[in-house]
Amino acid sequence: MFVARTLLAAAGGLTHGVHPGAETSAGAEQFPILGIVILAVAWVIFLAVRMTLKPGEKEKNHIKRTILKDD
Repeated sequence: MFVARTLLAAAGGLTHGVHPGAETSAGAEQFPILGIVILAVAWVIFLAVRMTLKPGEKEKNHIKRTILKDD
């Protein structure tokens, strides 16, 4: 927390937005944006795990073959 406060102070007191209890809280119009962000992050995590576990490069001339040599 100290680091975050220090960085905010160094940035001139920039903040992300108002807290949920504030009178000027945006409210319901932020939920679709949040939903899109959650879906995008979930998709990226899914692709990262899938490509890590089963990359699918089987060609003999793939670039990884220059580094990984079968002994």
